[in-house]
Amino acid sequence: MLKMSPCGGKELRALIDDAILGTVSAVPDSNPPRKGLKRLLRVASYGLGFGLLGWALWRNQGSVREVIGRRPNLYDLALALVLGEIALLSTFARWYLLARVQGVPLTFRQAVRIGFLGHASELVVPGQLGGDVVKVAAFCRGEGEGRQDRKRAPGIASVLFDRVTGVFGLFLLVSLMGTLQWSTAAVAVRRLIEVVWLVTGAGLIGFAVLFLPATAVFLRRILGEGGLPGKLAGLWDAAAAYRGHPLAVVMALAMAMASHAFYAFSFYAVIRALFPIAPPLTTSLVIIPLILFTAIVPLPFGALGVGEEVSGELFRMIGHSIGTPAMLGARCVGLGLSCLSVLISLSSTRGPLAPERQAEGPDPS
Repeated sequence: MLKMSPCGGKELRALIDDAILGTVSAVPDSNPPRKGLKRLLRVASYGLGFGLLGWALWRNQGSVREVIGRRPNLYDLALALVLGEIALLSTFARWYLLARVQGVPLTFRQAVRIGFLGHASELVVPGQLGGDVVKVAAFCRGEGEGRQDRKRAPGIASVLFDRVTGVFGLFLLVSLMGTLQWSTAAVAVRRLIEVVWLVTGAGLIGFAVLFLPATAVFLRRILGEGGLPGKLAGLWDAAAAYRGHPLAVVMALAMAMASHAFYAFSFYAVIRALFPIAPPLTTSLVIIPLILFTAIVPLPFGALGVGEEVSGELFRMIGHSIGTPAMLGARCVGLGLSCLSVLISLSSTRGPLAPERQAEGPDPS
């Protein structure tokens, strides 16, 4: 029988430290130089993020001053929060679907709680990998080696495949909106749409390769069986199990597109709250998902500074100077959602989070 074991405060701090480097250590790291490197990387990421933010604010100080001096539409801000929360919950539902297809004994409530904990960690973890690390750690922490590696591989594969479907779903959404917008799009936007089509085509090829049975055999032949390469090939094996569940893959991609659409609607609600004149919604749905994609850059607070600069440049392509202040407003909404995730996580820290094996016979090994 499976139950979910509690996750303590020290363990959560360890998960966040691991997330800084994008890894989950199998054993505690007692090497002082490596701890020093982690601290140095953390400080450097914050310094770079705030430096880029300052640069973006300096370049767009005129539009930022206009927003500060204008009263926002509170109704649209509240709508942005609601849409953002719906988008967040839909990502948890997508991961739950992918985990259950792999036979992972995960309830929807557990998926939501782990998801909120991962989202809360993104307040301090550079990029969006913190949530993935927390999910992976829910399967890894407290487990032994040997046969447990095989039992937790489907759970880890569900996290990796969830990230893949999330990114690919974003480009599918932009490709769809670009196709609908093509006849009226400006030349610069058409160039952007063409690039997205190329990336989406490459993603389709990647999915086709993933579902070829010979892929894992080829990887093992190239990478070998032992150490990290062998584990990567093993995880590819686990992820390739989805080729037996095409309906689940299609549903996950559709859910990913819906999640990004809700995030884009939330961003657009922020624009309407801050500016009296907003760009067309159809054009914004081509640009906004690409802005949100920058959050994967490993800088704190969802690629602080990078998102503002990219947002400013993309909106200038369609003749609007609202990009940087709009991204700042969307970031404030995102911080509000993260704070809500922190409160939900704190209210459930005594509850079970990580898989634990119970009532089993002795390990034959």
